[in-house]
Amino acid sequence: MKEWLQQFWQKYSGALVGAGFGLLAAVLMLTINFWRTLLLMLLIGGGALLGWWIHKEGMENVRLRIFALFTRKRK
Repeated sequence: MKEWLQQFWQKYSGALVGAGFGLLAAVLMLTINFWRTLLLMLLIGGGALLGWWIHKEGMENVRLRIFALFTRKRK
């Protein structure tokens, strides 16, 4: 049984994770409404993207790039 589950997970892991996220999104939409669910998904996605970016480039590079966005260049 355990072997079968491991093979099943390896073969269909993407579909199972997608189905899990779909189920979670459906439950959230039914309980907290569409717009709040959309905002929640966008914030989670943004946080995941920021975390990936920090992991890829390092915290110091990300901090410097964000700082450069908000500083005014003087002539």
